[in-house]
Amino acid sequence: MSLISVETLQPNITNIELGYVEMQSGKQFPADPDEESDSELPAAKIDFNEVVIDESSIKINYSYPFKNPRTATYECRTGFTRKLLIKIIRAKYHAIYNEELQLNKILADEMKAKGLKTGYQHGTLGEWGIYGHCIGDLVLHSMQLKNGVWELGIDS
Repeated sequence: MSLISVETLQPNITNIELGYVEMQSGKQFPADPDEESDSELPAAKIDFNEVVIDESSIKINYSYPFKNPRTATYECRTGFTRKLLIKIIRAKYHAIYNEELQLNKILADEMKAKGLKTGYQHGTLGEWGIYGHCIGDLVLHSMQLKNGVWELGIDS
């Protein structure tokens, strides 16, 4: 039996490993801290300063854990390092959560007055609709290019 690589099956997909980054704290691990130490990504192999996207403009789709995903465009004439990508993505998630929580607090007070439930398990009530997870649950680990848009690999 022969194995076919993902690149052979889907030539328009590119994958970037980012290590494991806690979205709330920004703490970085070269591999999943919950897995055995024989990881595919030992610390010596992850260069956070390496330019991993040499394009000057990229689109990132923010879809998890949101009911209403959106895409944002970023510019950097020198390309994007892992460190810069992580910084951009974490900043966007913090902005989304802050915006949603401020709006949700206002709307939640109104909903509680009517006896209705609110919270992540029910989804926030803003434009993004955060569903099921607080930012402290999220760990960024990779990005995958699909049809010109970067999709984020995020676990919870």
